[in-house]
Amino acid sequence: MRTFLNRFPKWVVFGCVGMAGALLFSLLGEMVVPQPTPKIERPQIKQPVELVFVLDVTGSMQNEIDGVKTSIRDFIKESESMGVPMRFALVIFRDLAYNQGTSVVQGFTADPQVFAASMAALQASGGGNRDGESSLDGLRVASGLPSLPGARKVIVLITDDTWRVPDGQIRATSDVASALQVASVESIHVVAAASIIRNFDFLSGVAPGKRFVLDTAGRSESSLGLLFQGVAREVVSPSMLGSVSAEARLDYSAASYLRGVLTVGLWLFLVSLGMALCLSLAQQLMLAGSLRLAGLIKSVAVGTLLCGVSGVCAQTAFFGLSSVGAPLAVSRLVSWMLIGAGLGFAMTFVIPNMPRVKAVLCCAAGGFLGAICFITVVASMQFSDFGGRIAGALALGFFVGIAVAMAELVAREAFLIIHWAKNEKSTVNMGRSPVVIGTSNESTVRLPAKSGYPASIASFELKAGKATMTNHMSRTTHMLKDGNKLTLGSVIVEVRIVAAHPQSPRP
Repeated sequence: MRTFLNRFPKWVVFGCVGMAGALLFSLLGEMVVPQPTPKIERPQIKQPVELVFVLDVTGSMQNEIDGVKTSIRDFIKESESMGVPMRFALVIFRDLAYNQGTSVVQGFTADPQVFAASMAALQASGGGNRDGESSLDGLRVASGLPSLPGARKVIVLITDDTWRVPDGQIRATSDVASALQVASVESIHVVAAASIIRNFDFLSGVAPGKRFVLDTAGRSESSLGLLFQGVAREVVSPSMLGSVSAEARLDYSAASYLRGVLTVGLWLFLVSLGMALCLSLAQQLMLAGSLRLAGLIKSVAVGTLLCGVSGVCAQTAFFGLSSVGAPLAVSRLVSWMLIGAGLGFAMTFVIPNMPRVKAVLCCAAGGFLGAICFITVVASMQFSDFGGRIAGALALGFFVGIAVAMAELVAREAFLIIHWAKNEKSTVNMGRSPVVIGTSNESTVRLPAKSGYPASIASFELKAGKATMTNHMSRTTHMLKDGNKLTLGSVIVEVRIVAAHPQSPRP
């Protein structure tokens, strides 16, 4: 295993190992923790709808008039099933001049019985004007109906003939567009014959809506019923999308916070512990070739404590920032940086001579990059809740693993390169803590016992900024220079002083 790991740059090994640890323990978290993510709900803004039917009541439209009478139940059913308040109004038109061709049959009412009664006596009559009918004037009158503040004003135009210009106060299609814009009409859905439906495309620029085609061969009660059901869904559904400015809200009670710490905090703790454990294993294997149980237990115990603290702090930060209205992205960035910082601190007990401040800062940056990756890439891929959590753990593990290797790199003043064989080497930093080379389990760099060397061969450290080696076999101490080498059988220990060689090779 040592031979395999030491053939790759350390940042690659730690990135992959961190990702593997995060994956394994996030899957464990899925089995152990019942709800591993905080439940955040974005309130649905169920905007009321002010719906105006603008209905052609010329002689050819009796079936459609009857269809509207019948289908009003579908509109009511859709609105009630979604909890959307709705009021109805009815404007009719024929092909006569203004004051005669267009009229308001029913102003806005929330009572479907009142609306149905207003349509009861409605009969198709007239028509046949080759210049078109008064649909544009009908739209103008519909836009002028007084509506409630904050309501979505929607018009459904139903006709089988094109519009006429001039028509009453309408001299051009721009007159209708202006009236609709002033009245803040949100959308106009057009139900019209196929031959003339494109004549209403100009409305899309002011009040976009869908187009529904009346089939002259199938304008039966059943076909019209299906058609109006589609119109009803189109009218009501946008009220369920919510306001883009609506902020996500959590339950900010103490009970909710404790529940979040016990669920999300525990899940984050397991992910952090998985990364710490696997990185510790990789560090041991790269320097010793086998596992040292005592050292592993110590690192896991410290990692458990620190990862638990970082998980609780991360959840606390997420909860606190969200409670004051901070965007979820900001909350995630801060919480993941805290996870990275906690893991970096834990790794200073595992990796020799890694300064804690640099480790904490580098690993916090790794958590930041993991969160950025999640926010910009993973979140946009529309994973399920489970998939999103696993993908997030992978991103966090990969970037924090790399950050651990980078923290070791930027902390270097002097370091050792252990050449185990051709194309196989590992590195370890020198510092105030001695780097011991020997065959015992306590050695930082352990040689095989069969090599014949004693339990402790030599130790390397920085004393007053000077690189020194203590030879335990001869009981002598030597000052070291950049490039010094110690040959121990087939293993070569090379000393590198960063101050002398700014471009010293990376692990």
